[in-house]
Amino acid sequence: MLVTLRPVMRSLLLLLVTWPLLLGAQPPRFRFPLDDSGLSADVRRAYDSVSIALDIAHGCPSRADTLWAADQRMEIPRYWLEASIKQDCSVASLPNAVRRRLRDDSRSLRYYEQVVQHDSSASENARAIALQYLIWSADARYFSLILHAATEQEPGVTPVGDYNVTYRAIVALAPYLSTSRAARRVVERAVNRSSHYARTAGLNALVSANNAWSRRLLRRLPLAGIDDYTRRQVARALAHTPCPRGLVFVEWFGIEGQDYSKCELPPDFR
Repeated sequence: MLVTLRPVMRSLLLLLVTWPLLLGAQPPRFRFPLDDSGLSADVRRAYDSVSIALDIAHGCPSRADTLWAADQRMEIPRYWLEASIKQDCSVASLPNAVRRRLRDDSRSLRYYEQVVQHDSSASENARAIALQYLIWSADARYFSLILHAATEQEPGVTPVGDYNVTYRAIVALAPYLSTSRAARRVVERAVNRSSHYARTAGLNALVSANNAWSRRLLRRLPLAGIDDYTRRQVARALAHTPCPRGLVFVEWFGIEGQDYSKCELPPDFR
């Protein structure tokens, strides 16, 4: 029964995790705080039931074992760090308090940095997830690592179907396109390649940056062979006003199709 319901359960979980991100106030560096306070009691219970079932099915750490997440003096357990880059335990499957601590704690970020740079035993998917935490941290000291990852290999997908390290890194260069020539060179090379994933990653970076330089490039790039969704993204960005330095073009749509897209601080989870 669990196997049959798994796609539905995962969809419900992702919806319940993503929707509250739209409800919180803006913290200093992040547009969408990890907040689930807007959930009703019934939805909260349904969310917890689904989450616990998925944790058990995937061998993830118990949600009762999260006291360390709210206490900066407590060490982050190694098995939680390892679980956070495991496909079925990462990101949406983690409690918000855990995700917040992993995103912001210098010790967990050092772990992710080591996985991306030095851990030859880590799977390609684990490295991609670890890099994503460094991107979400919004810590400028990881720019050089992101820039290197953006040229490490061919942009594409991992064996489980998620975007690989290089694809994620190219997209993550968007906030730096106003200030870094090196970032602009990498993204411009990507959009001029024949690889579908390279071009799509580069276009996503240009759309997200939506500054004067990226808009000039978007206007003259041929979009033949690019999927309809990405072409529509390009059109929406160009129809919008340019984003000031430090902001990116964030697309959000209402349930009935209302477009709430605007220039925002880079969101930490999207």
